[in-house]
Amino acid sequence: MTQEFSGFDGDAFMESLTPVEDELYKYARSALQSRGADPDEVVASLAIATLPSLKGWFTISRSRQDPRVILASGWKFAKFEPVPVSTLTNWAKYGEEHRSWGFHLHAFEFMDPLLRAADETKDPRWLQEAVKIALGWIKLHRQLDDEVDTMVWYDMSQSLRMPRLIALAMRAARVPTMHEHAVVLAEALAWHLDELHKDRAFNPRNNHGFYTAVSQVHAAKHLGMFPDAVETATEGSTRLALMARSQFGPDGVHLEHSPDYHRMLLNSFELAVRDGLINDDEIRSRIVRAAHVLGWMVQPDGTIVQFGDSPATNVVSSNAESIDAATRFILTDGKFGLANDRELAAFADGGYAFVRSPQPKNPGELAKTGYLAFSAGFHSRAHKHADDLNVIWYDRGHQILTDAGRFGYGDLLPADSELRKEGFYYSSPERQYVESTIAHNTLMMDGENHRRVRRTPYGSALGECVAKSGRFDLSGRVRHTDYVHRRRIIYVPGEELRLLDAVHSAKEESREAIVWLNINGAFELADVSGGTVKMTLDDAEHPLSLTLSGPGKLVAPVRGQKLPMRGWRSRVDRDLEPTWSIGFRVKIETRANLETVIKLS
Repeated sequence: MTQEFSGFDGDAFMESLTPVEDELYKYARSALQSRGADPDEVVASLAIATLPSLKGWFTISRSRQDPRVILASGWKFAKFEPVPVSTLTNWAKYGEEHRSWGFHLHAFEFMDPLLRAADETKDPRWLQEAVKIALGWIKLHRQLDDEVDTMVWYDMSQSLRMPRLIALAMRAARVPTMHEHAVVLAEALAWHLDELHKDRAFNPRNNHGFYTAVSQVHAAKHLGMFPDAVETATEGSTRLALMARSQFGPDGVHLEHSPDYHRMLLNSFELAVRDGLINDDEIRSRIVRAAHVLGWMVQPDGTIVQFGDSPATNVVSSNAESIDAATRFILTDGKFGLANDRELAAFADGGYAFVRSPQPKNPGELAKTGYLAFSAGFHSRAHKHADDLNVIWYDRGHQILTDAGRFGYGDLLPADSELRKEGFYYSSPERQYVESTIAHNTLMMDGENHRRVRRTPYGSALGECVAKSGRFDLSGRVRHTDYVHRRRIIYVPGEELRLLDAVHSAKEESREAIVWLNINGAFELADVSGGTVKMTLDDAEHPLSLTLSGPGKLVAPVRGQKLPMRGWRSRVDRDLEPTWSIGFRVKIETRANLETVIKLS
């Protein structure tokens, strides 16, 4: 919805208005003129342009922080310490400590509460403070070498910063006493149009490319007063069409192995459609299919299933929206939308299969369902963990088989690190653990992680998936470098799960396989005997017992082991919690068939 803005007290504003440095103002005027733009005419056009919404495709991490706290104590992101944005001169330190911290800071996410306060209260001081911060940033980064702070022109930073700069410039242009400030902001917009055009800003190999493309389309729609607007619109639209086709498969699955990125990118695409930035029918049809897929990615507890780089994001609320009726039914826990009659969904292009049984039919029934998610895809290195043929299970009111989650990104490994040869990018041991094969419910051969580099992505490895008489039978097949792994999953909701793993080794010598299981840490170990493990969860409403049996020799169960790391999960970035790690170790002589069974009681 377009926001209105008026009601400044010019006299009160002049008392606290920080003047623009003469050198900065002169540079901005000259730079705009060199582009063939008249600075005063540009500002005049910005002053009458329709204000875009402060919420849209760019609000991937919406800040609800009190704007007074942001200015007084600092902007707070995730679990990091507050950043004193109102007095900040060293922006680089935050990205040096943690890349995500630096990215969200340079995306200007802290501006959203300040601009909302400016619009809602009509108090000119909110806009003054926001503009002062922006001009300080512009002055600093006009002079700063890019290598000093690599997060300044990180593709996501600049893509998400652009709409916030537009919002600032349009509001400043409406205030006569801020004309010089508006000229500097207008030149910064032209500067950002140039930066978004550069090859370094557009990565078509992952979801970041979408944000660059849609940022260009957004900018072109609202900045028609700039000479580069038409060229920017054409390039942005071309890039956007490319990203829609490469990010979502024909069946609607986002191809970066992470349901939470599916959710995030889908939401941004839907908002871009709402804002009139996408009109292509083919792109719209993929978005509709992607919206349907999202409903299957929601666990009974209302969180996104944690494949790949997915934190346990809670997506269920009474006012949740979706363009797919079945997905909206799940997202609102039955309050709105239409119930889905299908209990099995297999997405052959994306490489996912999901079971939800019984399907909820009425409000409040989501938590009562049995749920199984099976991952069998490798489309690129983007957000791919060493987790081929991984499975996650939720039943009888509790998660049973867990995934290790994301933990967060942090500092990069040195370019010459040996760990990069295993597909790791980040230096944190916790991050490396959650990516590793041992942290997932799958088979590991010879103690090695599933290869993610120097290996051609196989796309989807999903096989036949069928349902009959309340019994679900899923399958997948993956060819590794020197062995083939076939997995068949037989699931009877509320009763048991069977994992049937067939291994065919290309080596003549004897090898060792381990079937790893990661069990919810809320369970307690009741008994271990004869290779069978019994576990209990004392819950007044949903008590549950598990009996686990498997092939070969039992690998002793551990929970939250520190050295070496084993038995951990991360629901929230930078936070680990203990989970049970249990394995079954088997000798492989060319071929082997392994059966692992988990029974509920």
